Amino acid sequence: MTSPLRILLLEDNPNDAELIQELLDGGDVVCELTWVQTRAEFVAALKAPEIDLILADYKLPSFDGISALKMALSQRPDLPFIFVSGTLGEELAIDALKIGATDYVLKTRLSRLVPSIQRALREARERAERKKAEEALRQSEIYLAEAQRLSMMGELAASVAHEIKQPVAAAVMHAGACMQWLRGDAPAVDEARNAASKMIATAMRAADIIDRIGSLYRHGTPERRSVDLNEIVREMTVLLGDMASRNSVSIRTELDLGLPTATADRVQLQQVLMNLMLNGVEAMKDTGGELTVTSRRTEEDQLLISVSDSGIGLPSEDTERIFGAFFTTKPQGTGMGLSLSRRIIEAHGGRLWASPNDVRGAVLQFTLPGEATGSSP
Repeated sequence: MTSPLRILLLEDNPNDAELIQELLDGGDVVCELTWVQTRAEFVAALKAPEIDLILADYKLPSFDGISALKMALSQRPDLPFIFVSGTLGEELAIDALKIGATDYVLKTRLSRLVPSIQRALREARERAERKKAEEALRQSEIYLAEAQRLSMMGELAASVAHEIKQPVAAAVMHAGACMQWLRGDAPAVDEARNAASKMIATAMRAADIIDRIGSLYRHGTPERRSVDLNEIVREMTVLLGDMASRNSVSIRTELDLGLPTATADRVQLQQVLMNLMLNGVEAMKDTGGELTVTSRRTEEDQLLISVSDSGIGLPSEDTERIFGAFFTTKPQGTGMGLSLSRRIIEAHGGRLWASPNDVRGAVLQFTLPGEATGSSP
């Protein structure tokens, strides 16, 4: 059984209210009509969650339809709002529609009321479905971005373990030396102090590495602040260094030390740069080669990051294909890395594109707007 349509009617004339009720009943509109006449009654009725639609007269003794419309838009913006009035001229009707009314029906042409209600409800359902689909798409993109980041972190596990193992082992060695200097009959305090300082420094280095890697795992609301792109390049170079070496790939950087900072989400840019660099290493895993990462400022005052390799190159038929969702040349690839990377860069007001390298391989580049002040150290 279909639930009755719940309508809030703002109308001061009992005869008109009764006429509207009869018209709806005669038009096969199964409804429950809540009739109010004053501002206080309207405010109270507006709080009821079960309202599906509002019908309102334009002029009332102590209240007016425009005020009712504005109140409804602020509290219940998804509710269709239809003026039913005998005094609403064309100019006022256009103004009401601009403010946010769904439609208007003159009391002299009430035959339009039922079709107007049906159209308003249909459009409201379509808006709700669109909004639901857009939210589902947004959530899907968030989950895909997170899955992509965690997938890349899985590939980095061996490199991370190797990088942390070195400073931890060094800290243990310095701790042993410190203990050795203190065990003697005449403790060598200066040597012990020196060994302890080295132990602290290496432990702090390990902590920095762990914190840097942890930032890639964090999931939350994107947070934009001043970011040094050169620093992110250096971080990714260190993180990917061991993996690159195991694939006979060397990483070279050419960074503009005067590069201004950018306003961006640091974790998202880490994700983009890691993805571009991982792709470059992957493209050279069978042949070895050099991955070059450069930073510079363009003539248009954009910040440009370029990642070039000497690997297998780009698809010859259509370079743009690599940015399509689910397009991949890797057996275990998701096909979302470059698609998500482009979305991230475009959301930051930049551009990401690909082109063939001069001799062999590919060049992936992206631009970002620079801040008015500030530069890399």
